[in-house]
Amino acid sequence: MPSLCLTKPAVRTTIRSMRKHTTLDLDQDLVRDAAAALGTRRTTDTVHAALGEVVARRRRALLARHDFPDLTPDALATMRAPRGIETPPDEPAPRIDRAR
Repeated sequence: MPSLCLTKPAVRTTIRSMRKHTTLDLDQDLVRDAAAALGTRRTTDTVHAALGEVVARRRRALLARHDFPDLTPDALATMRAPRGIETPPDEPAPRIDRAR
């Protein structure tokens, strides 16, 4: 399964052929409310952010349908535990000489 980022839209490109200029009839009250909710200022940014939210929601819904049998509470606790430099059990810990 390819990895997906759920919070950021797909990599944006500046290639002109990937952009399309379109005229839309938009409800300005809806755009204003969406901009406030999304923290955007320009209409284009608001539309892009709203589309990104819809795509992310769809990806989350698809991910929620997957079964993760190995993802148990114990496995999660292990993954969330702080990690440090570990010494393999068959090797003694390195000695630190503090007298200088």
